[in-house]
Amino acid sequence: MRNHIFFGINFFITMLMVVMLYSCKPGIPSDIIGKSKMEDILYDYHIALAAASQQGADYAVDNRAYTAAVLKKYDVTENDFEHSMQYYSRHIELLNEIYKDLAERLENEADEIGASMNETSKFGSLSAGDTIDVWNGNRAFVLSVQTPFNLQSFDFKVDTTFHKGDRVMLDFESQFIFQDGVRDGLVMLAVTFGNDSVAQMTQSVNNSQPYSLSIDDRDSLGFKSIRGFFILNRGDYGGMPTSLTTLKLMLVKDIHLYRMHMKPLPNTNMPQQMPGGSYNNQGQGQPPVPQPQQIPQGQLPPQTPPAQQLPPSAQGGMPVRMEGNK
Repeated sequence: MRNHIFFGINFFITMLMVVMLYSCKPGIPSDIIGKSKMEDILYDYHIALAAASQQGADYAVDNRAYTAAVLKKYDVTENDFEHSMQYYSRHIELLNEIYKDLAERLENEADEIGASMNETSKFGSLSAGDTIDVWNGNRAFVLSVQTPFNLQSFDFKVDTTFHKGDRVMLDFESQFIFQDGVRDGLVMLAVTFGNDSVAQMTQSVNNSQPYSLSIDDRDSLGFKSIRGFFILNRGDYGGMPTSLTTLKLMLVKDIHLYRMHMKPLPNTNMPQQMPGGSYNNQGQGQPPVPQPQQIPQGQLPPQTPPAQQLPPSAQGGMPVRMEGNK
């Protein structure tokens, strides 16, 4: 009997400790906007930023007016919004959860209004024969300047749907929420070919706008892997460290990684080969191949001037190819 009573007391104490442990688990402070309401605010907030960017006249003025209208709609002051965003930026895992749901919400609404389109017609000007989006990660995420939340990497192994001569294209849109400092984002896209050589492209990201990077398998080597990263740097320039207490966030959204089967292009429209093993990756819009000059009989042809040294390909945003061990 005494053992049963002792067991019952121990069981009661154990359950009480479990309840107290969960009740004391820290949550979102009462002065911080809750996740559900913050998601609604950010939904309208980013739509407002996109609308302001389309005006073109005075982005700063339009941005502030649109933002004020959104905060007024939810009866939230600018100080409350910034205070809450600073909290979520310090708890970036919570902010990423919000943006994950936000990305799904934006995609669903885009489908409802018919924003999705056939990929072949979308890239028809690029001579795409068969195009598919192979991105399988989150369509949106947010980066802060604080390590390790300033980096998002990706790595894809190609499958049998990839053909020799394909193109890969990374599309995304960035939006910044910065109180001060330099916007210093960077994206890198790299591919490994069938012979283990590597081509890569880098792009500075410092404006709220769409971006696109692409790499072609021009030598028909086949792709082995696709990888890259997004990073938001602190922007410490001029020897002055930036503040880590002010709001500095970069939203990356509408992420797509397209695999494109390319149609053969006529020789007169092939990209111009560049010195050092690199090449111009723009595809269309290259000047036609010069035709041989007709020289009257008995005259010597004019001397060809020495080739002009072009700047390094990395300065022009062109892919850089590095040969690896075969």
